[in-house]
Amino acid sequence: MTNELPVLGVGATFPVFNYQKYLRFLSSLEENIDVVELIISPFLEEEMKKAVQDIQVPIIAHCTWLSLGTDTLPNREIVKKISDQIDYISPVWWGDHICFNGVPEVSSGTLLPPILTKSSLDAFVRNTNSIKKEINSPLFLENVPFLFNPLGEIDPFDFLKTLIKRTDSGLILGIENIVESYNYYPIDYQHFLNSINPDHVVEIHCPVVKDEIKQNEYNKILEYAAKIGIKPKAFLWQLKENGDGFPEEAIFNERVQWARKTFFSEVLA
Repeated sequence: MTNELPVLGVGATFPVFNYQKYLRFLSSLEENIDVVELIISPFLEEEMKKAVQDIQVPIIAHCTWLSLGTDTLPNREIVKKISDQIDYISPVWWGDHICFNGVPEVSSGTLLPPILTKSSLDAFVRNTNSIKKEINSPLFLENVPFLFNPLGEIDPFDFLKTLIKRTDSGLILGIENIVESYNYYPIDYQHFLNSINPDHVVEIHCPVVKDEIKQNEYNKILEYAAKIGIKPKAFLWQLKENGDGFPEEAIFNERVQWARKTFFSEVLA
């Protein structure tokens, strides 16, 4: 499936909520972006429609609501709301996470990594394939942080590879989620990236932050991904407002240029 996708280039990720301020920032840049990844919510449909009308480049949709690892069928109300929005957006593809975030009527409040058992893997496969049959747009899956030591009999990287294979899916490589894992479980990012089939990486997204130490961690992983031949169809810089505001325009311009040169020089020249 991944070989059939277009190469989109370099863009930005931001939420539907207050999307206007992100578009204003992007319009102020010297570097034009090629694609937007829009983080949607089942409860912000009207805001999503306004955003889609204002965005002038191809759109990827992203969400955190499906809880594909919960050992029940996905919440029908949530699936219907997400499905309606995906139909409206008609994204090039869309994504959710390799996680569970609760059980019926009880939310975990975060994206929990999978329990590494056969029954857990079967639940992910069943739920992912069910969603793929229902929503007529390619669905890809993002790695999540290791918030605790791996639990179960399956190696975590084998779990991911098997899930991708059994769902005929692809991987959204979340760089921030690798770095966040360092706070809980010492994941070896080189071992992780080496375990991935480069052809399965559809998308990379990574924040641009003012914390130089953290940004250097991100950059180190990105440089290694490029070194081993990972060539995504899209690269998204995540825009976040966490009290520090947006990155400086010059820095964001440089990051866009760097990602284009590093991952797309052969196809976007």
